[in-house]
Amino acid sequence: MARRKQFEDDDELEDDAEDGDWEDLFDGVPEASDAAALSRGLAFGFLAMVPLFALYEVGTAGSARRSAAELVLLRPLAPLGDQLPLVRAVLLAVLTVVALTWCVRRHLALGPRLVRVPFEGLLGALFLGPATALLMQVFDAAPLAVPSNASGGIPAFERAAFVAGAAAYEEVVFRVGLFSLVWMVTRRLLAWFGASDRAARWSAEALAPVGSALLFAAFHVDSFLRLFGPGGEPFDLAVFSWRTLAGVLLALLFRWRGPGVAAWTHACFNVSLLLGAGPWVFL
Repeated sequence: MARRKQFEDDDELEDDAEDGDWEDLFDGVPEASDAAALSRGLAFGFLAMVPLFALYEVGTAGSARRSAAELVLLRPLAPLGDQLPLVRAVLLAVLTVVALTWCVRRHLALGPRLVRVPFEGLLGALFLGPATALLMQVFDAAPLAVPSNASGGIPAFERAAFVAGAAAYEEVVFRVGLFSLVWMVTRRLLAWFGASDRAARWSAEALAPVGSALLFAAFHVDSFLRLFGPGGEPFDLAVFSWRTLAGVLLALLFRWRGPGVAAWTHACFNVSLLLGAGPWVFL
């Protein structure tokens, strides 16, 4: 009887623990640190990028021009042909609902945080311009030529919408995808070779920004981009160096503030180029 009583008590404790976990997850507002972590996560970041994806659809409506990053990301869907735009729209809608559900079930205050992300992106863009220019001087890189597509005036809305939305796709490919892949592979590979967890983690933190930034810069060069389709520009060491430095800073921003802020920072950079801000915002 005593043994049976002990089993019943243990079952009650387990039930209480499970109820507590359930209540902690879905009842009440998360702690500030938990909310901050959630706002840097992929679900919230995707929601923050939804306006940029919508702008991209506006900028490409009735045009054959596509972002190379989007073509790479959706390459498995290429056989759909003319049905691809509809499938892409449905896919974005489904992902938006999934991300929204995930955030709501964790009681994340979406309104104020989503409004704040574009402003953080603008501040990030204002910082990245001088920061990359300073780094170019530190590394004694050759001066950048003024980009040929800088309009020096108010750009057409469709063009601005396209470059802003293309930034979101590039952040998904290079920061969310490639950065995360390099980070994971580096850490696990070093751990497999016997490195301590601390050494493996810090090595991954160092290599992921550089590796993803190098491929980000290479992705804009025609000799590399032709592997995926037409487009790109001739190789220029100064431009390649600048894009690499900018890619590293965007990767660090992604790691610190999440994909949403990184995407809006990139988008503000692209639009500022159309406004003729100068070569230091050449992305």
